[in-house]
Amino acid sequence: MRRGLTLIELILVVAIMTSVGILSAPVYSRFLTQNAVEEAATIVSQNLRKAQWYALMSRKSSVSGWGVYYLDNPAQEMVLYQGANYASRNPAVDEKTKLPGRIGVTNFEVNFTRVTGIPGGLPTIIISGQGNTRSISINGMGVVSVAKI
Repeated sequence: MRRGLTLIELILVVAIMTSVGILSAPVYSRFLTQNAVEEAATIVSQNLRKAQWYALMSRKSSVSGWGVYYLDNPAQEMVLYQGANYASRNPAVDEKTKLPGRIGVTNFEVNFTRVTGIPGGLPTIIISGQGNTRSISINGMGVVSVAKI
């Protein structure tokens, strides 16, 4: 009695493993994108809350608020800034945060007024990738909420 594998058995095992690998690639890719969308939604909402908190505390300024700015760029960077708007900000205190790749984020700028923390606008921020979409909205009182679309 011989021990070992025949060539047919070896080819069959390799074919099965190749099929499993090929079929699992799209699922894994979708999982990575879904995770990137969730991570980006968390990062954006945390930065919005942080800007509001800085504005409420009048952090590093007794005259202007804080805001968050994102313009679609290759670096996928979002900027937490101190100032009345992004154009007139104080770049020395900018806090830059990199968003995960493989996703799309709508351009936005939200500024929170000093002491009250009320937002200057009420944008809806959309984060999406491969059919996974999250919506981040801010109400008139500055409450940030994330919803699955």
